[in-house]
Amino acid sequence: MSLIGLTVLSFTLMLFSSGVSSDTSVPIATAQGDYQGRAADWMLWQVVDSDPGGLNCRASRPFVTGEWVRAAYEGQLSDAIGSFPVVRRFVRGTVLFINPVPSGLSLWYDERNRPWLRIKLSNENDSLCFVRANNRYVVPVISSLD
Repeated sequence: MSLIGLTVLSFTLMLFSSGVSSDTSVPIATAQGDYQGRAADWMLWQVVDSDPGGLNCRASRPFVTGEWVRAAYEGQLSDAIGSFPVVRRFVRGTVLFINPVPSGLSLWYDERNRPWLRIKLSNENDSLCFVRANNRYVVPVISSLD
């Protein structure tokens, strides 16, 4: 089984045995701009990438078709996220929704240990893509219900 497959399986077991953290602290970027840890629990992110072409969202076929859970368990997922094809571009100001279901894994790491947010593409299936979890590209949306 691949590293991603083991991670999905381990996290799923941990999720069902211990519950999900209720900590709602706003994610803080590291000195390199990467979001880690609490970023996995934050649902809304806004694109701040200055590229006029938009922020690249990358995915391999199992992620676009919603077949990624099965592929992970079968050890067929690559962790070379930065090499996945660009399947969507988001312009500056776009609000992105992370996809924490079914496994709770919304923050993934590539082969170079860079964090990526798993973004929901469609309500019709579990299709998704990845954007770099870095403050050059996205920031957490902070809203008030006051």
